[in-house]
Amino acid sequence: MRVFVTTIPRSALAWLVLTWCALAPSTLSAVEVTRFKLTGYSAFLETLTRYDENRTQRAGGEATRETSPKSQRRIGGTTQGYIYHPNLVRMNLSGSLLFDQRSFKQDNGVETDDSGIAWDIGTNFDFLSNKPYPFSLFLHRTHPLIFTGESDSFSQENTRFGLKFSLLQPFSPVNVKTEITRDMREGEGPNVIEDNTTDQFSTSLDYPILWSQHSQLGYDLIRSNDRSGNPNLAIREVSNLNHRVNLINRWVIGDRQQYVVNNQATYNLVDKPNRQHFRLAPNFTWHHNDRMRSVYDYNFNMTTRDDDSAYSNDARARLHLTLSDRLFGSAGVHTTFAEAGSSQSQTYGADTRAVYTQPTPIGDLTLNGAVGVDFNNQEATTSQTTVVDEAHELSSIRFDPLNNDFVIAGSVVITNTTRTQTFREGIDYTLRLTGAQTEVIMIIGGAIDLSGDDNVLINYNFETGGSFSFYTLSSNLGANMTVARYYQLFARITDRRQMEHSRSLILERRLNSSTVTEFGTRANVPIWFQIRVGGDARYRHLEQEFSPSDTISANAWLGIPLPFLRSSLDLSAARSMTEVTDSLNDSDLTKYTARINSNPWHRITLTADTSYEEDTGSPLLISRSEANFRATWQVRKLRLSAVAQYLQTTQGDLERDRLEAWLLIRRDIW
Repeated sequence: MRVFVTTIPRSALAWLVLTWCALAPSTLSAVEVTRFKLTGYSAFLETLTRYDENRTQRAGGEATRETSPKSQRRIGGTTQGYIYHPNLVRMNLSGSLLFDQRSFKQDNGVETDDSGIAWDIGTNFDFLSNKPYPFSLFLHRTHPLIFTGESDSFSQENTRFGLKFSLLQPFSPVNVKTEITRDMREGEGPNVIEDNTTDQFSTSLDYPILWSQHSQLGYDLIRSNDRSGNPNLAIREVSNLNHRVNLINRWVIGDRQQYVVNNQATYNLVDKPNRQHFRLAPNFTWHHNDRMRSVYDYNFNMTTRDDDSAYSNDARARLHLTLSDRLFGSAGVHTTFAEAGSSQSQTYGADTRAVYTQPTPIGDLTLNGAVGVDFNNQEATTSQTTVVDEAHELSSIRFDPLNNDFVIAGSVVITNTTRTQTFREGIDYTLRLTGAQTEVIMIIGGAIDLSGDDNVLINYNFETGGSFSFYTLSSNLGANMTVARYYQLFARITDRRQMEHSRSLILERRLNSSTVTEFGTRANVPIWFQIRVGGDARYRHLEQEFSPSDTISANAWLGIPLPFLRSSLDLSAARSMTEVTDSLNDSDLTKYTARINSNPWHRITLTADTSYEEDTGSPLLISRSEANFRATWQVRKLRLSAVAQYLQTTQGDLERDRLEAWLLIRRDIW
């Protein structure tokens, strides 16, 4: 007898094993098996034309004018397909060719012209997507047009590539998801340099613990290098390494699921600046019955730096009761212990609240009240303490207060969020003092404004007030009357008494007792055929040691459906006047807005709005005027979008006007 033996090459055997592991036999017959199959494709043509003009003028000086026309032409497409079988390798490939042309011109003779060609690329390869061990490879490169606070813009190159890998149940006892990426952003304009590289490794484990509904443990390793900022200001290169661990748990226990436990713990370690942060925040909710529920919270925070550390413990418990269909109440206790530098503070307190609702012949009456007591104790061996990296989003039309009073003059330092640049007082921002409160505003035309990013970090020192202890007694009474469904009358009074217990002050500190009285009315009334009119008016009196004030405000609005072109009109007007005793920093704010929405023809949308806002109450006069128009039209595979915007901002004797218009036309070919 002759025996025939067929030798299978190792490469073919490996391919068969891989295919058998990747594909279930039942799916092989459902989809065509082939070396490569194109399942979808599309292509497009796109053109963007944009014009920006900016004019800045100081009273008595000459105006500076900047113009920046630009255009982009793009042709691209996207394809979808798979190799051998869609459950083995799925592909999504996209790309576009970008022709970019832009110029920048100033009155002082500075003029730049720039043009270029760039490729946008997007690739995704998804392997074994329906298996419990899928993984993906991806690469994306784009060139978006970045617009800053002035009229200039630049084409930024963004590149992101990496891989994703998962081990899922039942192949793995826990779900493991891992991602490794690199992000790069590069670009340069007249007022902005963008140069950032970030490498990140992230992994997470989803696993059940006892009765937990959800448990997740995550770890992130982030390494970044940044040299971004305004080229007219010194830029520091900042590199740091960040380790981050995050744990989230949720348990639901009991035969009626009456016990719910949520917990979150995070740990951060950053090398530059050297900083560690740990947070633990468990929460326990007990549903005793349909009318009683109790909630228990604990929050622990600890932050350490090179030569400083701070931590806080906060524990709270509250019982919620439904006494009847009309009466609701709650009572709680809380305690806080914190230490920062040379200062320690403790707070112990309790409070109770009640809400009662009573129907009347003319409407519903709601009464609410609360009383509470707190004991506060502080021990400080130095007269000052430091705040680091307090986050704020600045505005050019409103002052933003710092989080602590009694800020030491000259100690404020403001940087961008990546700490590559330190901004200048009087050029990039302005500070003012109202009572014990320090406030900051962004200067138009400064480095913060030009960057296009209003988020900053603020460091400063403030007076601790030495060592002292005091009681705080607080009470609140309020009433709200709803009349005929559309009208409301309200009044409330809040009293906060601070009484000294003992003191040994390093610096003179005054307790700030306060009483707030407020009353007013509001309405929102449908008149006829979807026409609505409404408004509110209120008076607020604040009596306290530091900066007592009186505020009168009124608002009115009107919504009207217009009888032509399927349109609607919304109008509003507001006035608010605040007078601060013994201070020049009052407020007299006036604001008007108007907006029209229209769909005159099929697939056409038109929107136009305008607004005017001014504050003439303080020595720094501030105003802002804005007008916008937007239009979109789509028919079949053709889409047109147009935008025109005008913005005028006045800040003291400085005025800036900006005009912006762009037109986008896109045609999908397939």
